[in-house]
Amino acid sequence: MNKSFGTFFIYIIIGLALLSVNSLVRASDTEMDTILKMETMPEGVVFEVVSGNEDYLKTALDKFDTYQEQLKEKFPNIKLAIVTHGSEQFALTKNNKEKFAATHLKVQKISNDDVPVHICETHASWRDVSASDFPDYVDVSATGPSQIRAYQGLGYILVIL
Repeated sequence: MNKSFGTFFIYIIIGLALLSVNSLVRASDTEMDTILKMETMPEGVVFEVVSGNEDYLKTALDKFDTYQEQLKEKFPNIKLAIVTHGSEQFALTKNNKEKFAATHLKVQKISNDDVPVHICETHASWRDVSASDFPDYVDVSATGPSQIRAYQGLGYILVIL
């Protein structure tokens, strides 16, 4: 009886976690729909990425590509920025350039399109990673949350990837 309750409890936790992830995905889609329905172009959009997995950054950047295309079609001059400040940011270290080559190439392309990609120096320091451990096409911000607030202070709308 106790073992079956434990198994049931695990299934409930997994189900809630999946619903939570699904809600985040839908929340960003909903926020994008709202932005795309705006008559007046917002000052900009800042995309936040925060996860516990280095592999997730590529997934988030793929989603950004779709959103960027939609936004540029509606508002050709809109300003965009990306702030990554979870464990996924470590995919962008120079030491991980080979392991996460596709992610590095994508960030280089995004940066070349005048979209700054910021990482969090504070989080990096917790793992003894310094600003110099990131390539030049990545902007090292003091903290991810303060960088996001700075963009919001300029009128950017926050979308969580």
